[in-house]
Amino acid sequence: MKKCLSIFFVFIYSGFSFAQTAYITNALDNTVSVIDCTTDSVIKTIPVGPYPTAVSVSPNGKKVYIANAGTNTLFEINTITNVITDTIYVGQEPQGICLSPDGRKIYTGNETDCTVSVVDTSTNTVIATIPVGTWPCSVAITPDGSKLYVSNYGDTTISVINTANNTVSGIITIGCSSTGLVVSKDGSKLYVSLWTDYANNKQLCVINTQTDNILYKIIDGDHGSGISISPDGSKIYHLGYISGLIYIVDAFADTVSCTIPIEYGAEGISVTPDGNKVYVAEWGNTQGGTVSVISTTLNAVVETIQVGNAPVAFGNFISIYSQHSGHDTINEDTISHDSIILVQVYPNPANENIIIESPRHSTIEIFNAIGQLIRILTTDYIKTNVDVSNLASGIYIVVVRTENDIGVKKFVKER
Repeated sequence: MKKCLSIFFVFIYSGFSFAQTAYITNALDNTVSVIDCTTDSVIKTIPVGPYPTAVSVSPNGKKVYIANAGTNTLFEINTITNVITDTIYVGQEPQGICLSPDGRKIYTGNETDCTVSVVDTSTNTVIATIPVGTWPCSVAITPDGSKLYVSNYGDTTISVINTANNTVSGIITIGCSSTGLVVSKDGSKLYVSLWTDYANNKQLCVINTQTDNILYKIIDGDHGSGISISPDGSKIYHLGYISGLIYIVDAFADTVSCTIPIEYGAEGISVTPDGNKVYVAEWGNTQGGTVSVISTTLNAVVETIQVGNAPVAFGNFISIYSQHSGHDTINEDTISHDSIILVQVYPNPANENIIIESPRHSTIEIFNAIGQLIRILTTDYIKTNVDVSNLASGIYIVVVRTENDIGVKKFVKER
């Protein structure tokens, strides 16, 4: 057993390396700039459809979907080859896009015909069309996949969709236009980026997802133009379009802990899966189309990358995937998997319990730092609560396996 585990960890750490890649939609030159997040350089420019504005990466990191508002299509891109592999026809002028947590469905907010298209990713065909409010421009789904939220820019509401039957189960009136949505990692809160809340002079709305009631609105003034969440769920990154500021919000206290100056006119923000960097698409940059790179350790801009004309990039635009390093000592009896899946473990560091986010129908194994298997369980849930109170302080590795895929995440146990 120890020999097999030793070979197993060689597979994880030596056999594979992980790459993070940002996909920036350039709305006015109909391209996607592909950025290597290690070197912070553009490694490829992909021609896509007219007026691309929204991006979503599949949960396993294999694919990225680009919404082309000008042709009512989504382009599917293979993240290993960065080649377009399919075209999917949806509603009129898709402006928002997200995938279900299990990666089986895509949801697009179609601005002109005021609908949401539901796409089956196994066939890349629309299986349902859901009427919503006026000018839907952003979509977000709860971690358990049960609720989809749609921001309706034109009528200042949010449609709540039951994903089990693809029907609107409720309407939240926020009283102003909104441009971005993100759900907290525990699924308890929805954060709404507000564009024109003149009555309250606020730019971020927090909603209880159990009741779908507004809890409060925070951050004075400005126009909210994008929103993202850290992988551990502790921070919300919110864009101020006019001020040229990123507001960092403590997701537990819902208070601003820090601001970072960037360029005026930013639209689109994502955090890397490792949580080390934030990328911001800057439509209005005086230098032309640029992306600012923020260090989450320094809370400061550390790089500016030139991209295409009018970068927007609404949605989750950063992918993580695996590359084989050519290690030749892998025993065929250990592991044979097709791809790496993204696993989230939080809180990290942990004391009593951890939440493990993974695909349904998976096996979860926990190893200590020297490769000893100390816990194994199976789950049919996307979020699994695991008691770690009896573990000694130190570093642990969570390994999640599905039938063909594998994912790995480190966490720290504190006293």
